[in-house]
Amino acid sequence: MLILSIFSLVSSQIIIGELPSEINEQLTIQVDTKSFRISYCLSSDQYKSGLKKNEFNYPNPKAFIQLNEKLMLQYITDELYIKMENKSALFYYENWRCKQYAIYDYDLQEYEISVNNSKNRILRILEQEKQDLSKLKQNKVWNYQLHLNSKTQQQHIQLNYDNISNGPKYQYERKLIGAGLHQFIETKITFDKQPSQNVVIVDELDTFTYVDKDELDKLPYDAKLMTIVDIERPNELSTQHIILSKHKGTLEIIYVMPYHFRYHLASDTHYKTSYVPNIPRVYLESQQGGDPLIKSFFNHNFQQAEISNYQSHLSYEIPVGYLPYKNVVIMITIGITLGMALHISNLIRREKQ
Repeated sequence: MLILSIFSLVSSQIIIGELPSEINEQLTIQVDTKSFRISYCLSSDQYKSGLKKNEFNYPNPKAFIQLNEKLMLQYITDELYIKMENKSALFYYENWRCKQYAIYDYDLQEYEISVNNSKNRILRILEQEKQDLSKLKQNKVWNYQLHLNSKTQQQHIQLNYDNISNGPKYQYERKLIGAGLHQFIETKITFDKQPSQNVVIVDELDTFTYVDKDELDKLPYDAKLMTIVDIERPNELSTQHIILSKHKGTLEIIYVMPYHFRYHLASDTHYKTSYVPNIPRVYLESQQGGDPLIKSFFNHNFQQAEISNYQSHLSYEIPVGYLPYKNVVIMITIGITLGMALHISNLIRREKQ
């Protein structure tokens, strides 16, 4: 009993742990007319060591989750947090460890409540900073970043209303190629004027689909998977993941990517509708500034381009297990198993005779 008690105490200390004494936090909230994205990141020099490339590893996962939840619930509702937490994407870059939440298909009223909750919280912070609030009150498209340092207690707030470059605007088209659970998505990006240099496209996949890393490595363009993907999980138990792909800057970019539709858990219907998030984010290579995450993958500065239109999500009907047939399937399975057992038993008995 004493040994068990000591083991339990040591295990709890390992799981709970303590955050490093010097750590940076970064909260980013991005809102536009079709999506609501939040990312929460922690950075520390301690994260540079002891981390494997094939796993998402926090030195103190429980402490991080507690901090994450406490911070998130200041900005969004409990209901939306639960939805986002269940399908959050985990990724890392350099000494940052991040969780990203992206919502595309949601109840409009709940979305509006959460957006207003975030906006009101940010308004109060900006009032304390004595900043101009008129644009935030009028504008629905904004990007908010809050940087904190646990050691110095310093914070830096940045609010962008048009977090885009002054370069070309783009529009996009997507279509499915093939049939079954393994298909291809063809994406066409069209610019209104020639991009001067390279382009990076960010595809955020929801839980309905996934991309196999082995297939990604064989593509004719440079594509990187930011997150860990469990290809065996059904839609209801999977998480989001993010793909970065680099292309030459031309007036029209067409690229094809292999997509797998996930299985769904058994349901009271014969089919479930799966969706492909249909909003590729485009970044243009720039001389300075840009997104630090993309820079860490491609060693150049890339700033977000402005999108000129949105399209509806692509959808596909996936056959699923039909729950009303559950008892029938069980009885048939038991019958076949017993029949085979009796048959094998008879064969064995005949051989002995």
